[in-house]
Amino acid sequence: MKAAAIRARAALPEEASQLRAGGDCGEAGQRARAATGRAAKAIVPDEEELAGGLATCLSYDKRHRRRCLGSLPLPVERAMTMDPDGSTLRANTNSGVAELQVFLDELEESDLMNVVAAGWTVSAVLAHLAFWDRWVENRWRLFESGGVLDDLPDNIVDLINATAESQWLALSPSSARELAVSAAKSVNKTIQGLDPKAVVMALNTNRLHMLDRSRHWEAHMTEVRRSLE
Repeated sequence: MKAAAIRARAALPEEASQLRAGGDCGEAGQRARAATGRAAKAIVPDEEELAGGLATCLSYDKRHRRRCLGSLPLPVERAMTMDPDGSTLRANTNSGVAELQVFLDELEESDLMNVVAAGWTVSAVLAHLAFWDRWVENRWRLFESGGVLDDLPDNIVDLINATAESQWLALSPSSARELAVSAAKSVNKTIQGLDPKAVVMALNTNRLHMLDRSRHWEAHMTEVRRSLE
């Protein structure tokens, strides 16, 4: 990671650094918006600094990534040169599945009932992960059949999270753990088997979370670890 990216991330609140283009935790993104812009504007137009700035911008969700990239003195298209075929993003998902399973296998049943934040238990967080992995998987299936990914309302993530919260909380801890692992494995299989044209589409439209699911998993694993300390 370039020095500029490290400095920019250090300047952001915790929610922004955890988001990392997960694409599925919209509420945190709203709180991070102002800090994102400040961090990006602090980057000077030197080649090494620009590389660091791009790395930082690409770690955000779609809305904040566009804002961040827009503040850099170069075209948005150059951001895609960092991973032109999406191989790094997909490799992150592949390795992230194993890391997620190891982490979940280490949790005791009592750990799954622990409250993480805002009334969400660990098991509810796992059900949340499973839902959004299945969401991404089914969006890819629709793309394969129709060749198009429809744009979604900016607030759809928050609406779905709020609507599904009670159901996620009602799931048994063991079921939530099983769902999280099976959904992660399934979406990984889908992502690894994508047609190259689908990967290019995701890169060109800044849908990086549809190639790299590990960022969402890691953000929530970090929350869970902290809640158990």
